Order: sequence, then structure tokens, then C-alpha cells
Amino acid sequence: MGFSYFVGAAFIIYGAYLKLMHFGDKNNLMLWGSSILFVFIIVAIIELFNFKKINPFERGFWFAGLLFLPVIVGFFYLTKARRKIITNNSQ
Repeated sequence: MGFSYFVGAAFIIYGAYLKLMHFGDKNNLMLWGSSILFVFIIVAIIELFNFKKINPFERGFWFAGLLFLPVIVGFFYLTKARRKIITNNSQ
């Protein structure tokens, strides 16, 4: 899950850099990055809704964040929230 996030984000960021510098092949990189990041978002949302001990407000917060700001919120979800969610549900 973390691999798909970091590869997708790297492709998107590098594609945006190429777009700013007016180099070629930027659209393919951004398309691949968006596709890979889309897979991460789907897996993260499925993981959120499978755990029943999450507060509904918190679940909605992560859902909205993953839909509208996937690169930023995905990083925080992977580094902080995912560990907390999994440990709370395994108890």
C-alpha cells in the first residue's frame, strides 16, 4: 500500500515538474501517477470502511481528505493514522 502511494506521488510530482519546464512526456507520467494513486485511494477507503471501531466523523474526515487531497492526506494516513487505526482494531 505504501509502495503504490509513493510511486504514484513521485510520478505526479515529476510529471508536474516536466510540465512546468515544458519538457515532453509529461502527460504519460501524470496519467500513470494518477492511476497508481487511484489504486492507493481505493485500497485506503476499503480499509477505512472495513474497520468498525473508527469514529464515523473520523471515517468521513479521512474519506473526504483522500478524495480531495490524496497526495497530502495519503501521506498522513500512511505515516500516522493507519498505524493507529490498525492497532485500535486489533485489540
